[in-house]
Amino acid sequence: MKAFYKQNPGSGMHMPSWLCMVILVLVAQTVFAQPATVSNPLAMGANCAGGGNNFKSFTYDSTLKKLTQIGANCNPSLASPGFNPGGGSIAFSPKDQKVYYIETTTGNNSIVWSWTPGVCPTGSQAPIYTYASTFIVGLEFDTKTGDGYQLEFSTGSAPYSISLRKVTSFGPPLVAGASQNIVLPAGKNIYKQSGDIVITPTGQMYLALDNKLFSLDYSTYGTGTLNAVFMDTLNVGANKDVIGISFAQGNLIASAVGSSGCAYKQIDVTTSTGLVTMQNVTLASGTFAAYDMASLVTGIGVAKKLSSVSLLAPNTYRIAYDIKVKNYGNVNLNSVQLVDSVKNVFGSSFVSASVAALGTLPSGLTINPLYNGSTVNTIFSAGGTMKASPADSAMVRVTVNLLNPNILSTYYNSAIGTATGAIFTNNVRDSSDNRGNLNPDVSGTNVPDIPGEGVPTPITPALWLLLKNEVIDFNVKSVGKTDRLHWTLQNQEEGTLTTIQRSGDGVSYTDLVTLGGNGAASQDFTWDDNDPLPTNNFYRLKVTTLANGVKYSGVVIIRKQDESQLTVLPNPFKETVRFTLKLEKTQRVSYKVRNFMSAILLNGEYQGQPGNNEVAINSLDKLPAGTYILEVEAGDQHYFKKIMKQ
Repeated sequence: MKAFYKQNPGSGMHMPSWLCMVILVLVAQTVFAQPATVSNPLAMGANCAGGGNNFKSFTYDSTLKKLTQIGANCNPSLASPGFNPGGGSIAFSPKDQKVYYIETTTGNNSIVWSWTPGVCPTGSQAPIYTYASTFIVGLEFDTKTGDGYQLEFSTGSAPYSISLRKVTSFGPPLVAGASQNIVLPAGKNIYKQSGDIVITPTGQMYLALDNKLFSLDYSTYGTGTLNAVFMDTLNVGANKDVIGISFAQGNLIASAVGSSGCAYKQIDVTTSTGLVTMQNVTLASGTFAAYDMASLVTGIGVAKKLSSVSLLAPNTYRIAYDIKVKNYGNVNLNSVQLVDSVKNVFGSSFVSASVAALGTLPSGLTINPLYNGSTVNTIFSAGGTMKASPADSAMVRVTVNLLNPNILSTYYNSAIGTATGAIFTNNVRDSSDNRGNLNPDVSGTNVPDIPGEGVPTPITPALWLLLKNEVIDFNVKSVGKTDRLHWTLQNQEEGTLTTIQRSGDGVSYTDLVTLGGNGAASQDFTWDDNDPLPTNNFYRLKVTTLANGVKYSGVVIIRKQDESQLTVLPNPFKETVRFTLKLEKTQRVSYKVRNFMSAILLNGEYQGQPGNNEVAINSLDKLPAGTYILEVEAGDQHYFKKIMKQ
């Protein structure tokens, strides 16, 4: 993110930023606090009192509000007219991982050099391009595309107009678009040719011009009007001008210089309503004045979601998690790794685990063929890399097989992503956040590990099997010699196919028929099995969608020798819901009504008798409209039903 402070170009230095509440929590992975991003603001300038031209690199501590220099000072040796911080601007390119320095000289000619951070140019390095009669006040690069955007001032007298130019490559040859005028709000005129431009990793552009902060939707460049939105006045002190801005740890870091001295400020712009805070930032040592700043961010973000749960056989489950890891900075990443220790999560019920790529992985990543979720928990082979522009991301699916898990328990699972920045070797680490859209940065701050993020992904098998396919009231009853199945499919996607499967032992299933939907979002289904097996009949639904693949419902059973079964009416209900349960003997029956966070809203129990038992649950009129879970337990019989309040 760049800036510029200039009154007289070329005359030297001038002084004028699922669900779920826990029913029972089993072993979860240990999650440590970790930095998901490390910010290294870059700055060029001189001592506040003058002299000592240098290019410096810093780390920023957002808690202490402190900039600390890393590495040695750099006074680049550049061909004529040489390194002059008072008349230049800098930017860091995620595409080629280089610093770009632009010096505007007398006559408004702008000369461009580039070098790698940490390697100070020597031997009068030649420029890579020269603009004729172009006053460039700042340059910034879009992390998502790698393209550069130049902020340019008009020449002549104030008030000045400003324009934006897209630069695909400085070449040679130069590949750039036209200079397009930026429309400022009425009354927000620019009287000083000082300021800077910054683009956050997620693509928000800010302009600091004449101590005024604007936002700009630059996606309209080349296709529509560029309208700047005024946010606030930058009150950095009397006789000081903001001449440099860097992005660091979710905030803007501004450098202010003037006749009354030098200062750094943290600017919080997390809302669209304007400035929220402006706080003082200190230097660990010295009084360096940054005449222009750039941003260098090393970052990684991880998100995870539960993809599917399948009941393969009695007490045998298969759970699939989808995980996304993304480069969240503008620095290339080395040693990229994901760790998912699923055996630690599921304990004695764990059988095996495997991992596969979802789609094409970035060129620097490969799946570790030895991953088993137990003794080998690293998902990628050693030495993985991810590029910063366009930001690399990778998606994988971890599949876990379980035997006899506690289906009423909530298991929490996190994946841990780690990497090392290719510049300054910053180590970054992020714990996955539970997100259906696999977005690691829910807060939108470009910092994926702030408080409230890094939430483990939960799974309660009993609830998921009931709810995951949005199958309501899947039941079966005997009608003479026929087994009649009924269910409701809610939020049905276009093109959904439902296959009824049957088993005699609850292990091996065969397809009976495949039914298509009628296009309605919610649809009732009834199907008769006119030739059921002579013994027990286990039925389940296989729901296939184009978007989400294959999912399975829970299993319903017709027992030829034991027809105990739960039915619920009415469903949906208004004030009362009744369930009927057939028992073979006298025994206690308990019920619970839960919400979708698993909290118990109502409960009760009674002494059941042999035969059909009907229980009425009253006083439900105070419940808000919505979907709930009815859980009924009698001896070794355990039932879940999804019920709806009108």
